[in-house]
Amino acid sequence: MLDKQLNKNTSHLINISPQMLMDWIQNGSVILADVRETGEFETERIKSAHSYPLLTFSPESLSKSLKTHNKKEKTLVLMCRSGNRSRQAAEMLIASGLSDIHHLNGGLSNWKVSGFQVWQENSLAQSKSQDPFSFLGE
Repeated sequence: MLDKQLNKNTSHLINISPQMLMDWIQNGSVILADVRETGEFETERIKSAHSYPLLTFSPESLSKSLKTHNKKEKTLVLMCRSGNRSRQAAEMLIASGLSDIHHLNGGLSNWKVSGFQVWQENSLAQSKSQDPFSFLGE
């Protein structure tokens, strides 16, 4: 899939849903690039995500890293908190010659609202079922 992304002439951004991303994660066909800052990534993330902060984002470095780690058959998906930074990263990738860039529509916020798990510091939390008053006990 990455070969197609590197060689196609038609460039555009493809929004994917949290459910589609989960399906791709489960079948091992995705590389998830989280473009939030390192502190945000370390605090809360989708467990299979890799950190590529937008402030230091380099389309060339990302492409080289993916090729070096033999990830050509996987689909690259960009994500951030709400979708704005991942769109900026996608624009950079498109300008560098990549095409058909996938992006998690609504970012991590939409992922959590959809009820999918996030990795928080040292624990895996089910975002939808967290009770803000759980400290009160039963």
